[in-house]
Amino acid sequence: MAFDLTKSYFNDIKERTLSPAANITEEGSCLVYVDDGTGEVSVQQSAGAASEQFAGFSITDALDYLTDISVETYPIQTAPFTIQLQNGNVAVYSTGPTTHEIQFLDITATVYYVENTDYSFAAPGDDTKGLITVSGLHAGSSVGDVAQIVYRYTLTQQQIIAKYHQRSVNNFAQSYFGLVSVGCMDGEIFTTMYDVTKVYAINTAIYTGPNGKLTTVTTGALAGRCTKTPANNGDGYLGCKYKTNLAT
Repeated sequence: MAFDLTKSYFNDIKERTLSPAANITEEGSCLVYVDDGTGEVSVQQSAGAASEQFAGFSITDALDYLTDISVETYPIQTAPFTIQLQNGNVAVYSTGPTTHEIQFLDITATVYYVENTDYSFAAPGDDTKGLITVSGLHAGSSVGDVAQIVYRYTLTQQQIIAKYHQRSVNNFAQSYFGLVSVGCMDGEIFTTMYDVTKVYAINTAIYTGPNGKLTTVTTGALAGRCTKTPANNGDGYLGCKYKTNLAT
């Protein structure tokens, strides 16, 4: 699931009206309050704006599972060398220097490799294949070190069914009735809906980010503090002890 139901807890759960612009596609998405002019508050995915009012997380009736997180380890070899990820369809992040939602950490040297500087998906379609080409070693890393790669990938329909099974028809109330259950007030969530390209550290601040994802970028509203880093236990979940409306 997009969040770990066995560890996450929410001190309150409210059914909220979805904003017409909500476009919530996954559980565990970061939600914010919006005024649609109806006289009743609605929610939509966060965009990472300073003016946002953090509302909580979508916990039921998501339209579908679209992405997942994988944490894998590989030995550093003499450059250049290639790495075949266990999953293809690596999610695109932006058009900047780092173009995919992938984080490359050298565990031994504790330095990050940078996409399009130290490594890349060298040929067209390599991101779909999950094939990384490491062109050079980042300063401080050495042959024989262990590299840890955390990345988001788009699920195929077969993977969705195999991992999460087909959802029953009554789990689609979000699309039928324009509502979503929101885990709110205060609590703790272990979610995959975060910006994979950012570095998270225990007890540091976490903010609302673009596309309903948590982030370390301070331009959004304060959501909570990190209680688990994604690579811990190798499960890819980010832990966040949160409280809604922290800015007020």
